[in-house]
Amino acid sequence: GRLMRYTSILCITGDSDRPGKTEREAARLSRLVGCRLILLHVIEKCYNSGFLATDSAEWKAIHESWFSEAGSLLDKKEEALRAQGCYSIKKEVKCGELTREALGVAIEQGASVIIAPNCRDWSLKGLLAHSFSSRLIDLSPCPVMLINE
Repeated sequence: GRLMRYTSILCITGDSDRPGKTEREAARLSRLVGCRLILLHVIEKCYNSGFLATDSAEWKAIHESWFSEAGSLLDKKEEALRAQGCYSIKKEVKCGELTREALGVAIEQGASVIIAPNCRDWSLKGLLAHSFSSRLIDLSPCPVMLINE
């Protein structure tokens, strides 16, 4: 069969400042095939609080603090992954609905594969995560690999 040439791997990150299993697997694959790793963190609070948004200075400060926190989180993950030998890393922070933002970055960056956490949890949070996984697989322009955390 034909071997797929990976140019970039889009990894959807979690909320921890240390790389989880999903990020470690994405970094391992990136090193193995010699391609760029894109770490994506989506701030869903922006999407979920849209009805509260104003153009006030206070709201702008809150919004900027969310981006700053997400950037710091990705910096720590990048540092840990570089220590494991993964050097071609790009970081993306987006604000919005997770599936939409992930698909947008995948298309924009020409991702060869998307690697995302798979949640096997029957709580409401778990069911929402399953819904995300299903929509991602259904709509993705490239293969999706789900990693059980």
